[in-house]
Amino acid sequence: MASGGAIVGFLLALALGLGTFTVLSPSDDNSTSVTAESPKETVVATEFSFTPPIIESNGEIALALKNDGAIYHDLKIEGLDNFHLTALPGETDSASVTLEVGRYTLYCSVPGHRDSGMTAQLVVN
Repeated sequence: MASGGAIVGFLLALALGLGTFTVLSPSDDNSTSVTAESPKETVVATEFSFTPPIIESNGEIALALKNDGAIYHDLKIEGLDNFHLTALPGETDSASVTLEVGRYTLYCSVPGHRDSGMTAQLVVN
């Protein structure tokens, strides 16, 4: 079993080397949100969901869409015409975007996917 000091040292090294990520569990459901203090976040697509369902970030964030599903998926931000990630099964696509403070809906624009639950929330603080 690792000592408390070793665990703290590992976590500190991880935070300094990779950025800080905090996993939050909202009390009203079982969903997970990830706070990205480092401006990169990977959204994993499967049939028919995005993980994590909630992302918190500052104004500039690099989003990556990783398709772990069996069919094509994409990722758009509602209200932004110039942001679109696309990925075939096993592929990843990424881009950076700067957003004003607010709450944004991420969704898959493939017909029927959004209605089947392929959405996530991006909260910009």
